[in-house]
Amino acid sequence: MPRRYRKHQRKVKGCYECSQRRINCDRAEPQCAKCVSRGLECSGLGIRLRFSNYAAIRGNWVGKTMDDVYAGQRHPRPETDNTRSPLQVGTPVSFAAILNAASLPTAVEQVPEARRVPIYADKYGGTAQAGRPQDALEAGLSVLGLWDNFRAPIMDFWDGDLISSQSSTATIRPVLSQPAPDGVRPWEEMLMLYFSQRIAKEMVAIDGLHNGWIHIVLPLARTNELVLDAILAVSSFHLFANAPREAGKEEHPLQTEKWNPPICKHRAFTIAAVPLRSEDLYLRAIHGLQARQDIAACGNEEQRAVLLAILVLQIVVMVTGSDDFPLLFRMMESVLKAIGGEERLGKGELSWFMRRHIHKMRVYGAPFLSENDGLETLSSEHRFLQMFDCLHYCAQQRPDASANVPVIKSLVRQAHRIYLRQAAGHANNSLKSCICGTPTLPLRLDTQVVQEEAPPAPLPCECIALVQQYKETLETLPPGSIGEEVLTWATFIAASDCILTEHMAFFEDVFLRYHARSGFANVLTGLEYLRRIWKGKRAGGGGLRWTAVLPQMRVIIM
Repeated sequence: MPRRYRKHQRKVKGCYECSQRRINCDRAEPQCAKCVSRGLECSGLGIRLRFSNYAAIRGNWVGKTMDDVYAGQRHPRPETDNTRSPLQVGTPVSFAAILNAASLPTAVEQVPEARRVPIYADKYGGTAQAGRPQDALEAGLSVLGLWDNFRAPIMDFWDGDLISSQSSTATIRPVLSQPAPDGVRPWEEMLMLYFSQRIAKEMVAIDGLHNGWIHIVLPLARTNELVLDAILAVSSFHLFANAPREAGKEEHPLQTEKWNPPICKHRAFTIAAVPLRSEDLYLRAIHGLQARQDIAACGNEEQRAVLLAILVLQIVVMVTGSDDFPLLFRMMESVLKAIGGEERLGKGELSWFMRRHIHKMRVYGAPFLSENDGLETLSSEHRFLQMFDCLHYCAQQRPDASANVPVIKSLVRQAHRIYLRQAAGHANNSLKSCICGTPTLPLRLDTQVVQEEAPPAPLPCECIALVQQYKETLETLPPGSIGEEVLTWATFIAASDCILTEHMAFFEDVFLRYHARSGFANVLTGLEYLRRIWKGKRAGGGGLRWTAVLPQMRVIIM
């Protein structure tokens, strides 16, 4: 005999205190008997409101209005200006003029709306106050065993269901609203930890305890708000762009199933723990630079902090693939000029760290500023050798991991030769054209195809031989080898000179592998331009002057 159907009885909702204790409430009013017997203050039945009539009625901000709540934050949300007057690369202007013309950086504009970080995004895709960042953060850090190292709990600002159910932790300890002793909040600690584990290792040839991005920059960020804002912006952009793939999430058209594994595999790093959007963190750092426009009037410590913040923001344009690199590069040079050059940086560990990075950025960035800058910088043996300062320093600190250094230097040398051969060959042809009275027409790059109107490039057989040599040398390093992080620039230069289809396929696979390792969007942007360059070579018979295309990218590939 079949069982008699019994109508489903909905669960009786009781007071909040009983629900937290996971017991059935007796729904007595005004206070339930179970709470009274335990000596607890019962909230009673009905909907629990966080704010009523624009004032907090419970929590750590009880009795305060929304304006008071936001005023109590250490970083208020910046006012944004939707106008921006772009600067041309060759304009000699001061640091203050650059900042005044850069009211809205394009790193924000380059992020598609579908990929921008919601204010509070939870696993259900909700926004506004849908998530509880402090629960997700504590649960994730508990997995890593790092929560006990935090010197203060998280602000109890949100309410609702726990996001941490997707974590392996079973319980969540109660949290209070107390700032950390050094002023760094736990969600900022999480982003700093993310920077040290996911980003810092991509900025040096050989990672280790000597990595200045970890043991120099991060401690300074705890005491300097400007450097901290720049670090938070880098980490937030990278965290969101490389979060585990969700259904319906927009992906880059160049990403493939083969080279598109989730970068952020650990649940300790969660978007829901960040209460600000990535673009707001970036704008906050830019506004901090604008507040220090009179760089000459700042003290030595503040001047070095401004320069270091600009160096960190240059990583933002690498992570996002935006076209702010020429602007930030000119900011760096303007600050150096205002403080009296590199010699005024001093001789401390921070000063030498910044010098090494500045030398590297000057060489790597020159081909992407203008063809003349690239030719002038790479033609100078002294400037070119300075780019190896970071590599030599890492090799001295980690002699056990320096076996690949000769191969890395050989690859960079080969890329250096490939670029000079292309750029210098064009310069000689341009000089002959001027002597003969034949004008040289500039290169035009559109979104579909590249048409070359300049004098013919060097012989294709020489290009093929140089690219083949680079390919064979690169293949001696297995994927994931130590030092592979610093080969992106050299590989891009060599790939730009490709003519054979088999070489193009090889370098395309290499770039997809580089992006899968780093998660930097500028790698995919570089691959997009490589495909345009290769398409233009096919259309123009292999005579494309690709050294003139690189400055039009306005993106640094390194």
